[in-house]
Amino acid sequence: MTGGEIAAIITAIVGALIGVSGVFISIATSHRAAKKDEVDSLCRMVETLQAENARLIARIETLESDLEQREQRIAMLEKSLRETTEARQEREQRIKELETEIAELSTKVAVLEAKRRR
Repeated sequence: MTGGEIAAIITAIVGALIGVSGVFISIATSHRAAKKDEVDSLCRMVETLQAENARLIARIETLESDLEQREQRIAMLEKSLRETTEARQEREQRIKELETEIAELSTKVAVLEAKRRR
């Protein structure tokens, strides 16, 4: 789940909670029997939910930033690994070429020594 999806879910949940608390506030204010302290309590709850929503959104932004930095680091490491692997393969190829050259030269030396002994 991406940070954006998490943010959307959290925003939806907090929005729903704010909406529900808004309904409570409406009900409380529409009924003459509602006490002022109940309304104040609901207002504080809404403020608390809004503050928590802001905190969660900031946390999601931080996590998204961290994720982006990690993805960049992974991309760099993958590139470095590819380059290192290519260099190793080139060295291995060069070693094979040199081994072939050495074998050919050894054969030539053996032929020349054999001719010289005759």
